[in-house]
Amino acid sequence: MRLNFLHDLPSIFQRLRRVALCSLAWLAFFCLAPAPVAAATAIPPVPAYAELDLPKNQAFTTLPTGELSWVGQRLAGPVPRTSGCWPWELVMQRWNPASGRTALAPLKPSISGFVYSQLGLPAGLLALTQSCTPERKEQWLFVFLPHSGGPALVSEATENVDPFVTGLLALGDAQAALVTREKDTRHIRVLTVQHTRGRLELTAMPILPVVYNRDFASAAAGQGQVMILGGSNGNYRGCSPCRAETHVLDLKTKAWRNGPPMLEARSELAASSLPDGSVLVTGGWTQAAAWGSGASRTAERWNPATNRFEALPPMPNGTARHRHLWWDAPWGRSLLVVPGLAGAVQSLDTRTWSWRTVGEWASGSEEGGCGFYPFVVDGNAYAWLINRSEGHYSSKSCGEQKYADLSLLRPPSGAAPSALAPPESTLVTYRHG
Repeated sequence: MRLNFLHDLPSIFQRLRRVALCSLAWLAFFCLAPAPVAAATAIPPVPAYAELDLPKNQAFTTLPTGELSWVGQRLAGPVPRTSGCWPWELVMQRWNPASGRTALAPLKPSISGFVYSQLGLPAGLLALTQSCTPERKEQWLFVFLPHSGGPALVSEATENVDPFVTGLLALGDAQAALVTREKDTRHIRVLTVQHTRGRLELTAMPILPVVYNRDFASAAAGQGQVMILGGSNGNYRGCSPCRAETHVLDLKTKAWRNGPPMLEARSELAASSLPDGSVLVTGGWTQAAAWGSGASRTAERWNPATNRFEALPPMPNGTARHRHLWWDAPWGRSLLVVPGLAGAVQSLDTRTWSWRTVGEWASGSEEGGCGFYPFVVDGNAYAWLINRSEGHYSSKSCGEQKYADLSLLRPPSGAAPSALAPPESTLVTYRHG
């Protein structure tokens, strides 16, 4: 019996080998066979610059249809051969990133000008525009388009405005503040704009006599206050040096006062008002995150109850020259830190004061992004990011919309967030370059 078994061993092994080979063959067939694939989502490309000039780092309105709407401009005549006024005409522009449809219509009545900044308010859309008089002098106009319809409202700003430093802050349903800088003295100037009874009322506030040769941040700080934060007065970018100081303007008394210092001095930071009246501050260049080593990941918050800044958990990615954007995402209204230096979109959960990375690109831009346009297709969130070219400084431009990249925006994880971010030695976050 034992001899027969030993004699049959080779044939048994051969049969087992054939069974194993057949099993592997079937397994390989099923593993390598193409699985059913869902139809790819077709997303149209960014429209050509000649077709639609997208707003650069300016606010836009997201309509219920998914369209993005804003005030833009178009040439209404030939460009002058010599120095003179370009014939810009203000228009309403629309773009639906999901369908690719675009639309353009002139304002009624017709208004000439070039848009430098705009802001969506619950009562309408406010834009700061520049045109020139027949004497070829620059003229700054506020243009307000009521959501209820009717003609555009126009009011001239006679004060000095620096076209490279203009920001509009929402102060209420129909009120905003323009924060700009004096061209000659580099002092901060604030104008308030109020839509009242079918007209615009402009009020000039006292100048803040502090020199800001480079950048600074601004935000609405509670009811009836504007806060100026951080920035740099140095000759070079980075914290060389940068400021921790803040200044607060009381719009009712029209008086400036020194605010509480931030926890860190910062330049090229971003700041914005939160629904509870506090002020969020993120990123930039600091003493700990200096030029060449990567922008700061730290964040802090001005607490109006204590009139102090409090540390928040650090962001996953350090960034500078970024901005904050509230967006009604498919997973709920979210505060997004929009890519600047870092090629990542980060979301803040104000209930737990925790951060999530919800979108990524290969890199950000040293000069800051030119435009960030989120939209929804088939229930999924996407965003176009348009950057400047990374050539010589003189050739960097937001024009022509050549450098547009698409990314899927992921909803924040439902898992409980960590109280502290992982050590920087174990997390690679600086992806620029």
